[in-house]
Amino acid sequence: MTDTYGYLILGALVIVPVAKILATKIQQPARLSFAEMGRDLLENPAIDDEQAKLINRMLDDAFKWHTGLVMAFVATPVLLYFFIAELIGADLHDKDSAYRRLSNMHEGKTFMDRGMWCVLGSNPIAAIALFIQALPMALLYAVITGSMKAAARMMEERVFVFVGTAKRV
Repeated sequence: MTDTYGYLILGALVIVPVAKILATKIQQPARLSFAEMGRDLLENPAIDDEQAKLINRMLDDAFKWHTGLVMAFVATPVLLYFFIAELIGADLHDKDSAYRRLSNMHEGKTFMDRGMWCVLGSNPIAAIALFIQALPMALLYAVITGSMKAAARMMEERVFVFVGTAKRV
């Protein structure tokens, strides 16, 4: 029995770094595109200072392995908080946030989507943990609202924005 655990640990020590290297190679074109989109957005005169700070934070955090870990750690409490708030009818939407204004632009929305893929790709194990935690909550929200699109938007606006707009992760 002890040998089995040793082999599992040894296998994980070999497989995880190889998977990380493969994920990085596969993700490299998306990362370059993300960085280029960030530069283009920062040069766009329609982007205000608050949005520029958000873009810079997202560019800084996109390649850090611990950002995905933080997202996985805070997913359940943040989702429960906003889920309960939604059920009791509290309006917690910041209609004029930098995130909301940026996500209303096509280029901004694409930039944020690619940024999330970069964050999740930087730590595949944290991405799996986040998915496992968030899936039941998203499905429950989809059943209640009758829309998987609304559930996906709730996930994006709650967990990803919570981490993405934090001052420092």
